[in-house]
Amino acid sequence: MTSPELRRLGLAIDDVVRPEGGAPLVKASALNGLLHDLAATLAPSLDRYTLSAALRAEVAGGPYNAAGELTAALSAAAAAESRIGQCFSAGPALYTYLPGDAGPLVWVRSWKGGAPAPPGLEVLAVTGVEGTLAANGFNTIALGRPVLDVRPAGSPGGWDAAAQAYVAPLSGTYELLTSMRVHDNYGPVGSNYALGAGPGNVDGPWLYWNTIFDVHGGYNRKGLQVTRVLHLSAGEAVRMYAYLDGFEAFVFGEFTVKLLRRDDPPVAVL
Repeated sequence: MTSPELRRLGLAIDDVVRPEGGAPLVKASALNGLLHDLAATLAPSLDRYTLSAALRAEVAGGPYNAAGELTAALSAAAAAESRIGQCFSAGPALYTYLPGDAGPLVWVRSWKGGAPAPPGLEVLAVTGVEGTLAANGFNTIALGRPVLDVRPAGSPGGWDAAAQAYVAPLSGTYELLTSMRVHDNYGPVGSNYALGAGPGNVDGPWLYWNTIFDVHGGYNRKGLQVTRVLHLSAGEAVRMYAYLDGFEAFVFGEFTVKLLRRDDPPVAVL
């Protein structure tokens, strides 16, 4: 029973059971006083659902560990307001102030109706127009406007047209999918070219090489598809780049970025 309920009970009492023909065992006013005193004394532990908006926002903001326990230290105001047994809900989550695994009281997050479904993939797909890519060196492929840019509402990041790069809106594990086709009959037969994607235009195990070959009576046809999985921090940019060894060419390209898993809780990056 909460304090307001105790107060209403006290105010609703007009009389008490008395012996037949006798005086009341306890005066209603005295019983009301006792109930009000009890409500005032127990209010901090009984008002489990009357929480300030500031406390709710701080607790819901996380972060939480794998056991569902809040890992950030509470502000002085939030710590003073938090009482054992308090709880509130926000969206699919339920927050309760309970003893944690280590013993001390901590806010614990659980899910109403079981764990929620994983968030939908945040996806960016960009296609490029035909354009010249210079010979030699790791050159960024100048892609066009985003075909699809799906991100959480209000999040930063997305496609940076000036840098020809995608800026991660959230920290997490991403999959980069790239494809590039060198236009027919550009580049001598036997020439090498490479395709990669990442935060920097550099060589590495994620860079894939191929060789131009002759097919169908002299038509030189070539293309590459490369996939890479890596961890990105929010605000970190990735781009698609290529190396044409000794020749320049018209190229077509497509770059897709998928968020596979958000950092919640943050993961240790090896």
